[in-house]
Amino acid sequence: MTTLEIIDNVKERGWTFRQRFKGKSNKILLIFSKRSAEDYGERNCVNFYALKIDHANSYSDIYFKYAITASALATQKIADIVGDPEAYIINSGLFRFKKLLKDSDEVRKFPDLLLSSDSSESEYAIDLLQGLDIEINRVRFEVLDFLRRNKYLGRESLNLIEIADVICSDQTIVDTVYRDFEENGLIKGAYGNKGVKITVEGEKYLEKIKNEQMGINFGSEGTHKW
Repeated sequence: MTTLEIIDNVKERGWTFRQRFKGKSNKILLIFSKRSAEDYGERNCVNFYALKIDHANSYSDIYFKYAITASALATQKIADIVGDPEAYIINSGLFRFKKLLKDSDEVRKFPDLLLSSDSSESEYAIDLLQGLDIEINRVRFEVLDFLRRNKYLGRESLNLIEIADVICSDQTIVDTVYRDFEENGLIKGAYGNKGVKITVEGEKYLEKIKNEQMGINFGSEGTHKW
């Protein structure tokens, strides 16, 4: 099955798809969430599930349960940190789950995590912007690099699913990078149905990024500016 077929299959079982991700093994992980049956007033509880694609037709399941007690959310100092509790439990739970997967994606179930009014404020204060700039720059580089390498293998246009399975990032970041690249003429086709391709300007910009990573400066001549 394709990743899109797998995602649709899991969604039919009541899970919400969150994103593609790569953990410690660097294999594709499809991450989902679902409100827990234990979510009945005394606590806000969400189950997270990652389906790891080991290789063709071979998959592993990884689970993580994350909950916050209602009494904690009723505490003013916690409420001030959390803000919207629905958004917080999903975003902070996903953040914690991905950190666990980066440490190990070979386990079947991580220990449950329950935050209560006895938990320290620091346990609630998750910096969701941590590492965001690094991730954006990775996605920008890998999108262009993947398109360029395939172009020279005779595949000028790639579909969005192929790219998503290689990049494995939050779709909001990927969509923002596509929009930025399209607006600046670095790629074409992100919003059509004929596939995405890198432009000449995109190749120039990719070389500029590579040179900067290597600490090489060839001067302003030929430098892509936008």
